[in-house]
Amino acid sequence: FYLQWQTLALVIAVFVIIGMSQAMIASLEAEYSATETRIPSALQVVTPDGEEIEINFYWDVLGQNPVTSLDYGEFAALESSSLETWVRNEALIDVWLTLNWQDLDPPDADQYITLSWDWVKLIDTWQAYSEEFSIVGNQLVFTSQFVDPLIRARVDPGFNQEILTKTKITSGTSPESQIVFRYVDSQNYYFAGIGAWGYKAGIGRIVNGVATRLAETGNPGYVDINLDQWYDLRIRVAGSTFTLYVDGEEVCVGEDTTLGYGEIGLRGRYSDVVWDSYVVLDAFDPDNILFQDFFIGAPLEVSTSRKVTFTVTSIANTPPADPPEATYDFTFDSIVTAYDDPVEIKFPEPLP
Repeated sequence: FYLQWQTLALVIAVFVIIGMSQAMIASLEAEYSATETRIPSALQVVTPDGEEIEINFYWDVLGQNPVTSLDYGEFAALESSSLETWVRNEALIDVWLTLNWQDLDPPDADQYITLSWDWVKLIDTWQAYSEEFSIVGNQLVFTSQFVDPLIRARVDPGFNQEILTKTKITSGTSPESQIVFRYVDSQNYYFAGIGAWGYKAGIGRIVNGVATRLAETGNPGYVDINLDQWYDLRIRVAGSTFTLYVDGEEVCVGEDTTLGYGEIGLRGRYSDVVWDSYVVLDAFDPDNILFQDFFIGAPLEVSTSRKVTFTVTSIANTPPADPPEATYDFTFDSIVTAYDDPVEIKFPEPLP
């Protein structure tokens, strides 16, 4: 689209929001340090399945540290420039905006915007990002010798909990089956279970993508792990103390305060793994069941990542509006379907 001078202020605000170069942000710091601007916007999208979607959201520009927020009424807001809405086929669409600016000089050159989204269907409260997860015969099955994704239960586990599961590893070059807790994102969480660090069992953390061993038991090299054997796993998370039990026996204890509140889940790593149940109790009131699933019901649906390129065809602003209004119309340009590492979906508190 061709930029008009009367929309230049809006475009600059969008530049700041989505994160252009540090030099650009620095040059606008003085001008925008005292402003607070909310820009309502809408995306009109036709999906590859022919679904017509209008996604309403707004940008919040807050001084030199702009924040992107989205408002879905009864739905929670999302962070990190993410758009989410329920569509008629009950798929969860998560649209992440990434600008690919072409020919910035001269300023009226064509601009292109690239969007990607992940289609995710939720069965019960589980969210999986890999086709390797499925529900077969009332058991959750993970089958892959090549990847180590996670599956998350979208529930509130509280801060202190006991997580119990029954699991077996049927094959694997590094046979591992673990409980995930205090999950923040794919780069920050704790894990505990069979095969951690190559030992019979262990506890660890991932912080900023770096793994750290907190505790272990048994011999290294996976020599203590028996394939096709059922194990009863239990991790008690109480404050900064994590106690791991295998078949009812306490095997190791880890201490750490790096990560606080987070979600719960499961992890299979370079293995074929089966889980027969998943139960979450209050660590200080075991009679209080916070969540349980015995994997009875419909097959688990997972996400595929569809990367789509749209071309901006128009941008409109009608001053003076309070707050200023903007509408973005996108036309479908091309699509490539691929299975990529999906972006993390985070659910902060709803907007006031």
